[in-house]
Amino acid sequence: NQSADFHAGYVYIPHTTELNSETFTLTAFVKLTDAVIGPIFEYGNTATYGSHFWMYPAFSSLYYNPMNGLSPTETLSNACPIVASWYLVALGVKQDGNQAFMYSRRLGSNSHGYTIDEWNLANTALAAANSNDLLIGRRLAGGNLFYGYIADARFYDCYLSVDDLNDLYEDLLADEQKQSKTSACDAGGYWPLNKNAGGRDALGDHDGHIQGSLRYVSGPGGSVDQAADFHDGYVKISHGSEMQTESYTLLAFVKRTDEIYGPIFEYGSPIAIGTHLWLYAAPTSIYFNPNNGAVTRQIYNAVETNAWYMIAVGVDQNDKSTFLYVRRVGQDEYTMTDYITTSTTRSVGDTNPLLIGRREAGGNKFYGHIAQARYYSCYLSLGEINGVYDELMLLEKQTVDPCYKHDCGGHGTCSGSNGEATCHCDAGNELKDGICVESNPCSGHSCGDHQICKAINDQAVCQCTGDLGMNLNT
Repeated sequence: NQSADFHAGYVYIPHTTELNSETFTLTAFVKLTDAVIGPIFEYGNTATYGSHFWMYPAFSSLYYNPMNGLSPTETLSNACPIVASWYLVALGVKQDGNQAFMYSRRLGSNSHGYTIDEWNLANTALAAANSNDLLIGRRLAGGNLFYGYIADARFYDCYLSVDDLNDLYEDLLADEQKQSKTSACDAGGYWPLNKNAGGRDALGDHDGHIQGSLRYVSGPGGSVDQAADFHDGYVKISHGSEMQTESYTLLAFVKRTDEIYGPIFEYGSPIAIGTHLWLYAAPTSIYFNPNNGAVTRQIYNAVETNAWYMIAVGVDQNDKSTFLYVRRVGQDEYTMTDYITTSTTRSVGDTNPLLIGRREAGGNKFYGHIAQARYYSCYLSLGEINGVYDELMLLEKQTVDPCYKHDCGGHGTCSGSNGEATCHCDAGNELKDGICVESNPCSGHSCGDHQICKAINDQAVCQCTGDLGMNLNT
C-alpha cells in the first residue's frame, strides 16, 4: 500500500501559495504497466499554458512540453526502457533562464545509473500566479491517463541538482525499505541444502525428500558444503499447511554450471497448473511461468555461468501481481520487475508439492548449484527481499569465518577451527566467559588478617595494612 494504481483515476491539486513557483522540480517514482503513452504530471493552466511531463513507452522515453503544444518539445531517450520497472523520474524548470531538465533512474541501479539531460528553451512560461493547478496521472483537457503506478510524488519550488536527485532517490528508497521490512512474514519452508541439514527443512516440518543424490559443494559465500549440486538429484517437498497459501514468494541462491536451461522451482500440480521458475541458458534469462504455459515473464541477460545469484519470484493471487528479482552475490545492484497477469491460478487444497531443481512431468533438471531455498507465505516487498539477501549472506560469512563478528574483548585474537571461534588472549589477560579480560592474580588469592592483595609484576602480593610495614606472599 505504498503506491497508487492510476488506471482508473488521478490526483488533482488546486493552486495554492506553495504551488505558485515558476521555477520548480517535480519528482515521483513511476512504473508503467501498459505500453500506452500517458501523463505523469501536468502543472499550470490545464486548458491553455502548462508544463506537461509524459512517459512514452514506444520510444522508452520521457517527454516534456513546456507550454501545452505552443513551444518545441524535448525528449529524454532511453530513460525508461523496461516496462513494469520502477523509476524515479524528475522534471525541472527554471523560468528566469528558460532552462529545463529531465532525469530518470531505475530502481536498483548504482549511483551512476541515471539518465539526465538539460535544455535551453525558447519559452518555459506558465500561467499567471494563483492559477497553477497540479495534476498527477492525467491531462485534464484531453482526458489522457497514466497507465501504471505512481508513488512519492513531490513538488519542489526550486531547481534541483543531480546530487539533490540522487540523494532524494536514496532517502525515498531507504524510507520505503524501512517500512516494508517491518511487515515481513516468516518463512513457511526453509531448505538450507547443505551437508549438516541433509537437504531438509530447517524448521523441522515437512521434510524435503532427496530424489537421486545431491553432492555438497561450496556455498555462495565460499563456505564448504553449504550448497547442493543438482546434476544427479532434486528435492521434493510434500504439501503441508505452511505451503497452502496462494500468495507466496520463492527464493534461492543459484549458480548455473552448464549451458543448459533448467527449473529452479516448480510449485503446484506438476502435471497441469503450477508455477515454474527456470533459468534459460540462452539468452541467460530468468523465466517465470505462473500457469504452466498460460503466461510467461522473463528478465533477459540476467545471469552468467558459474556465478552465484539470489533469485526470487512472487505471486499475489488477490490482484494477479507477480514479480521477478535477481541479484548477483557481492553486488549492490539488483533487477526487479513486476507484472499484472491474467492468471496466477494454481491447484487448490492439499495438492501443492514444491520441487527444487526439477520439473517432475517433463523430467527436466537444473544443471548447477542451489543453496538456501525458501518459501514465504506472502508477497515479499523489495525491502524485505533485500533484507533476506543481507541475512543469508551474513549466515554465509559466519559459516565461512567463525570469527566473523566474534568479539574477543579487545585483548585477544580470534581463530576458527571446525566452525568454532576461539579467543587467544594477549599477555596479562585471561579468558573469562569467552572474552579476554585483564588478568587479576589476586582473584581467588587469600591474604591473612590485616592484609590486602595487590598485583605486582603479574604476581599476587599480600601487603599489611596500617603501620605493620610487612610484605607477605602468603
